[in-house]
Amino acid sequence: MRGFEFKDFLEKNIYAVPFGGSYSLITSIDYARKVGMRSGVVGKSAPVYQEQDGKIISCSVTIKKEIKGLIGDFTSLVFFDEYNTGRNQWASKPRTMIAKVAEMHALRMACPEELSQAYSEEEYGKIS
Repeated sequence: MRGFEFKDFLEKNIYAVPFGGSYSLITSIDYARKVGMRSGVVGKSAPVYQEQDGKIISCSVTIKKEIKGLIGDFTSLVFFDEYNTGRNQWASKPRTMIAKVAEMHALRMACPEELSQAYSEEEYGKIS
């Protein structure tokens, strides 16, 4: 299970979701934040949204990580139409959902060894 244990399911760090004829392990954004903090992440920016005609176009988030005494910025820009499923919380909380996707992308950039090939539940709707 890629290094996960049963307690990770209980703590909601990961979820098993149906994918094809099997299951895929999807991490929670909280798990990625925990990994980031253990790996030197020292902060993040507020989400920055681009809108047009009252509709969300994109969102960017910057993760700040300490590397050998210096603070590096890792900024991710994601586009709403690439992830929006129009269902569940995407319908009721679109800003929160796209901000989580942008944050997860930035965390993967900042911590590639720890988070490569880890996808959050917010990204899952368009992965399948």
